[in-house]
Amino acid sequence: MFLNRVLPRNMLLSSRSIATKTITPAISAIFFKPEVQELLLNLTRIDLSKVFRRQKYGQVFEPPEYKFLTTEEVEKLQKESYERAVKKMQVPPIVPPRDDSKLEKLSYDPEILGHDVSKYVFTDITFGISDPKRIIVVREPDGLLREANTFERHRMNSVYFSRPECTLKHPEMFEEENLKSLCNRKEYVFILDRACTQFEPDDGLYHNILNTTFNHIHENNGFELLRSSRHFGSLVFFLCNNNMIDNLLLQNLHCNMMEDAVWLIKVYQFVNPEAKCAQMKHIEGQDVAFVQSYIDQDSPTKERLTQALESYSDVASVSM
Repeated sequence: MFLNRVLPRNMLLSSRSIATKTITPAISAIFFKPEVQELLLNLTRIDLSKVFRRQKYGQVFEPPEYKFLTTEEVEKLQKESYERAVKKMQVPPIVPPRDDSKLEKLSYDPEILGHDVSKYVFTDITFGISDPKRIIVVREPDGLLREANTFERHRMNSVYFSRPECTLKHPEMFEEENLKSLCNRKEYVFILDRACTQFEPDDGLYHNILNTTFNHIHENNGFELLRSSRHFGSLVFFLCNNNMIDNLLLQNLHCNMMEDAVWLIKVYQFVNPEAKCAQMKHIEGQDVAFVQSYIDQDSPTKERLTQALESYSDVASVSM
């Protein structure tokens, strides 16, 4: 298939990193560790009423069906619901962004220079091949044959193997000003759900949308708006990778969520093995000491976290 012109990305966020650390293969490997996945799921705090809430996507709902059940049947259905919720809470994969500056040049044939002014795109349309692994190459008018870049791959995959909800042209909601407006309205889950359906996880734009959204959540303490969604684990991993866990840790202490504070620091230790507190192992029943070790050795906001931890300890001692 030939393209007269590859559609520009308009005012979409630049592929440059937005003051955050780039995801490397080593960091991605840490994300996929079973221990880290378990901690991220624990931190998500699955709330069935939020996971299975009605969402306003324009669909027509069937009227509810009521049944008389025994206690055993109710417990069985609750267990099945929780198992379905765990599947829905699967954190989107965090992988390194594709680097379009390092596209492989397959051949150069100067004898066809001037044959046409258009680029030609050749796509393997074999069924059963995943979109990221599909062979797609581009012949430039000057005779260069190279790998397709990220947007060219998106366009060809959308033409031949379209996915539900994924559009050929990226939605205007991801233009910089529109994205900022959505963040200001705290439509975080809507942004992230739409990004997951529109982009591959290695798309540079996808990474920058996540960075922009997570930065806004962090700056505005909007953590609860993302809890019990599949994106909360991604948020936690982002905060740990960028050494920005203090705001979430502070919220955990203020809300007497000591277990969550411990899990958060454990993820931080996995992501930052060079951190001073990474040598501190958690001992059952010594949660306060474990959190204090992070505050003393790695926290950039020691004073406010120390005060919050002291307040938690005072409340815990009174309630004992």
